[in-house]
Amino acid sequence: IGGRTFYGCTSLTAINVATGNQNYVSVNGVLYNKDKTTIICYPAGKTGKSYKIINGVTSIGDSAFEKCINLTNITIPDGVMSIDIRAFENCTSLTSITIPNGVTSIGYEVFSGCTNLTSITIPDSVTSIGTSAFYRCINLTSIKIPFGVTCIGDQAFFGCTSLADITIPDSVMSIGDSAFYGCTSLKSITIPDSVTEIGDWVFENCPSLISITIPDGVTSIGDGAFYNCSSLTEIKVASENSNYVSVNGVLYNKDKTTIICYPAGKKGNNYKIPDGVTEIGSIAFSRCSSLTSITIPNSVTEIGYSVFEGCTNLKSITIPNGVTSIGDSAFEDCTSLTSITIPNGVTSIGDSAFEGCTSLTSITIPDSVTSIGSGAFIGCSSLTSITIPDSVTCIGDSA
Repeated sequence: IGGRTFYGCTSLTAINVATGNQNYVSVNGVLYNKDKTTIICYPAGKTGKSYKIINGVTSIGDSAFEKCINLTNITIPDGVMSIDIRAFENCTSLTSITIPNGVTSIGYEVFSGCTNLTSITIPDSVTSIGTSAFYRCINLTSIKIPFGVTCIGDQAFFGCTSLADITIPDSVMSIGDSAFYGCTSLKSITIPDSVTEIGDWVFENCPSLISITIPDGVTSIGDGAFYNCSSLTEIKVASENSNYVSVNGVLYNKDKTTIICYPAGKKGNNYKIPDGVTEIGSIAFSRCSSLTSITIPNSVTEIGYSVFEGCTNLKSITIPNGVTSIGDSAFEDCTSLTSITIPNGVTSIGDSAFEGCTSLTSITIPDSVTSIGSGAFIGCSSLTSITIPDSVTCIGDSA
């Protein structure tokens, strides 16, 4: 009997098994394998608010309790060693649960959508927390990850809007993409020295996060790791880190040739990118709504993806002559930008590059440009005219 065989059977109150079946057995309407070592399915429509898994069970099967919205409490016996994917997904009334010692991993979407889960005990035996393990557990306020966990999976705590406190142990080496996306109550977090990798969009939409320190061992930080962290005033970097450095709270690579992230909550209206910087990283200034002016040095050759997206108060910016490309969504929703001159040498303007620039009244496109991306000027309601040079051979949809 495959996983999710009875998915969405919300009125199912009992699963009965013929007495002669050699593979399965029913215990009070709950489906187990014959030797009762694996619970396979608790019927979603079964009445009762609590359930105790029988002793002797070592495995909780794929989606075993998925969408069991009546259960507020589930007791897992000490002998359980594995909890399969989606085991408790969308158990929306479940308030607390204790995982017994012996379980080594919390897998894919195990507690995803458990919107009333407020507390959980994770034993020291757990070494990994999988993708979307606690996805949208919106009432989970704090969690202690045990020492021994080496990996926090993608979207592990995605949308845990009440999570204000989390302890990451020194054993963790990687934090996956969007692991803490939308944790709107998270004010501070300590990343241990053991971490070497911080994934894409890890802290996206964490508006209460004020400061963060990158430890010595981090070798990679993904795109948008701090995207839309509107209260983040500084990013600190441990002095011994070989890959990154902080300059007045702004994150750069070690040799200061790439600016990686200007914190969205940093005070000040103007910022001058220092000479020597050759690259502005993707999303580097995205949603920095306090900035009215940014100075880019002549050493910069590329303006990447969404670099200034959502800089709603940015009124003036000069693109230096060395720039050869303007990336997708580079100035999207810069609603205060009134005019811009694209220097000769730029060959491409990316998709949605100036989308939603509602105050933009004039723009100069040089003869060097050969392509204009889809939606490049969509929503530029104040732009009355534009001259496309003969050099342009490709214009995208809805440009």
